[in-house]
Amino acid sequence: MPPLRQKLATRAQALLEPGERVERAFLAQAGPNPNLLLVTNIFVFFNKYKVIAVTDRAIVVFSAGMWRPSFPKKVLARLPRETRLGDPAGALWSKINLPSETKATWVHRRFYNDVRATDAVAGGASGSPQVTA
Repeated sequence: MPPLRQKLATRAQALLEPGERVERAFLAQAGPNPNLLLVTNIFVFFNKYKVIAVTDRAIVVFSAGMWRPSFPKKVLARLPRETRLGDPAGALWSKINLPSETKATWVHRRFYNDVRATDAVAGGASGSPQVTA
């Protein structure tokens, strides 16, 4: 696991159920399309930062702070491990499906492979259809 992902996994581990094991972890943000940040910086104040940990039992969504977005604060949602996040596409940011979120959730392209790996395991485990928000 690359260093950032390892740090995210270690930080999230303390907030998980006993015996639960993190398989992958990545950052996301909910709110306006982050691609618009190139137009104006005001959008940064409307974003809600998330850490998403994919464990052996569930997909766990954590809140994170604006000033330290790689430090999970509390569990916002526990989604079934079979939840499909969607196929990320786009040059810089892509929208993913998190049924627990009311706002659009975005991941940076550096985490696209993590989202795809999460969906590959979900599809292989259950064959359930994609969950949409």
